[in-house]
Amino acid sequence: RKQHRAYLSHLRQHVPTLCLPPIESHPDCLFVEDTVVAIGDTAVITRLGHVSWRGEAGYMKDVLKQLGVANVHDMRGNDDENSEVCPQCDGGDVIYTGRHLFVGRSDRT
Repeated sequence: RKQHRAYLSHLRQHVPTLCLPPIESHPDCLFVEDTVVAIGDTAVITRLGHVSWRGEAGYMKDVLKQLGVANVHDMRGNDDENSEVCPQCDGGDVIYTGRHLFVGRSDRT
């Protein structure tokens, strides 16, 4: 918790920052960047590559709606766990520079 407070303090010196409450059923949920790719007023809810993390995305979708994000899209579709053709992406594998969207390739993206 001390590390998390220090992390938030540092971020808040540079960018507006919201702190979301923990999701007890998802102990890794502090990595919110994996659940969404957002640019301006548009966000895409990702289908996370790690199956045990997939429940986190629904919470983030609710947060985005509460914050009034205008365009929220969901790439999860029907989320067939056995489908190998269903697109998946961990948002942490994506970065937007303001001009380009870089997407890494991994077993989960």
